[in-house]
Amino acid sequence: MRLKHLFMLLAMAAIMVACSEKADEPNSELTPEIILSQEPIWLDSQEGIYEIEYTIKNPSAGLKLDAKSNVDWASVIEIKEDVVSFIAKANDEAGDRRGTIILSYGQAKAEVKIYQHVRVDVNFEAKTLDGVYYGTRY
Repeated sequence: MRLKHLFMLLAMAAIMVACSEKADEPNSELTPEIILSQEPIWLDSQEGIYEIEYTIKNPSAGLKLDAKSNVDWASVIEIKEDVVSFIAKANDEAGDRRGTIILSYGQAKAEVKIYQHVRVDVNFEAKTLDGVYYGTRY
């Protein structure tokens, strides 16, 4: 009978010790991280406004997100809490083009690759359509 009481006292003591420990406090040493919702982004050949969705993991007070483009044909126009908007000029060049939108938040950095297709103008004119359809010639 005494052994049973001893085990009960030990179990209660262990529970009291576990309950008296401090809860995990937020760690101010965690470094912020930028998490992107998509990457890379393919753009139409025509001028347009596009968005990059992001999330800041471990945000720090006093820091703001900064965004810039490394090419002259794409410019950041607005930075919101979870979206960066940028405008891309029409692609009138001979081929596809590529660039990068760079997001920075303190020491955290993220790069979004952007690709823009070449503009292709096709004029299709059919004077006659000829072929065989189920053995019958039209």
